[in-house]
Amino acid sequence: MRSHCLRAALLGALAWLPWCAAATPAPSSGGPQPAQWRTYDLLIHLPDLPKSYSCTELWYKFRDLLLQIGASPYMLIQPYACATPGGPPALSPRVHVKFQLAFPLTAEQARYAELDSVRKVIRLAPGEPASLQAADCALMDQLRSALLDAVPVRVTGASFNCAATPGSFAITLDAAVAFTDSPGSAASPAPH
Repeated sequence: MRSHCLRAALLGALAWLPWCAAATPAPSSGGPQPAQWRTYDLLIHLPDLPKSYSCTELWYKFRDLLLQIGASPYMLIQPYACATPGGPPALSPRVHVKFQLAFPLTAEQARYAELDSVRKVIRLAPGEPASLQAADCALMDQLRSALLDAVPVRVTGASFNCAATPGSFAITLDAAVAFTDSPGSAASPAPH
């Protein structure tokens, strides 16, 4: 797991490299801010899960989670090493994801804007989004570090009680999301 976390952190850091020399985005006054779509390409290993997932289940959970945190609907999700009907449990699947998130720009970079973004508080918990269930506690605990730590969202709170039956979890985060009233936000470009 440690090597996966390092790989995810490295990939997340590489996505930020072009902007390291630039100033950080100006603090938002709560209104729309110019932004660009940033592409993230991650291979997520989910070792030793207590629950076996089919590839279809993982696809929907990842899609719903990515949409919840503000990803463009144009994404690639490829789960593998998943459970198959009648087959043995698959407790260590992998998922390759390629998606885009809004990245706020500084005033100097505003001319490169593709969309407007706003800051939003997002909650992840059973039922939020609908495909997440209490039994996904261990999955979400791993995704907190393997996915959420690799992208520019700020986890502001997290609680996990995966030993309980049913398990419970709640993650609160702050993220830049596409401003829906923006004319450019309806036509999101596909990942490159």
